[in-house]
Amino acid sequence: MNGKEFYKSKGKRCPSNLKELYDAHYFGNATYDETKRVYSIHHSTPLPYSIDKRVSRVDKLSLKLLDAAMHCCSVFPSMFPRIPEQTIVHYIDLFVEHGYIRRVDTESGVQYLELSPQGTTFYEGLKRQPSETRLNTINTLLNTFAEPAGRFFGEAVGTAIAASNKAS
Repeated sequence: MNGKEFYKSKGKRCPSNLKELYDAHYFGNATYDETKRVYSIHHSTPLPYSIDKRVSRVDKLSLKLLDAAMHCCSVFPSMFPRIPEQTIVHYIDLFVEHGYIRRVDTESGVQYLELSPQGTTFYEGLKRQPSETRLNTINTLLNTFAEPAGRFFGEAVGTAIAASNKAS
C-alpha cells in the first residue's frame, strides 16, 4: 500500500516528513518507485514513534519508550539524537528484561514495542502524576533495575502507583 493508504489504515494522517522517515529506514522493507513516485509500505509495518530531538536525559527517554510501547510504535535510536545509541538500546533492554515492555517482530522487518499489563499499570500511574514526581518515580524505577532486587522494587513502585490512583 502507498504512504497515504498505510497511514489511513492506521487511523493517522500521512506526515509531511514521509520521505525523511523512509530515508531513515523506519518502514523496514518498504520500497520507493522513482518513476511513479510512490512508496510501497507493508501493512504489518508499525508506525514509527515521533522523533524528539530535544530528549537528552534518560528519565525522559524512559517515559518516551513507555509511551511508544503504549501506542505499539517502532523506536529507533536515531529518533533521539542527543542520547547515545547504546544507551537507548540498553534502556529498551532493561524494560524488556523487567517485564514492562516486549519487542514484537513484524513481516516488514521492523520491531515495535508493546506495553505489558505491568507496564500499563506503571505507565497509567505515571501519567497521573505531576512532571517532577513522574521523573522521580522513573528515576527510582531505573535505579532499582540496577540492583538484584530491582524487579521486586520495580513491581512495588508500580503497585503503589496503581493503589494511589484507585484511592483518588
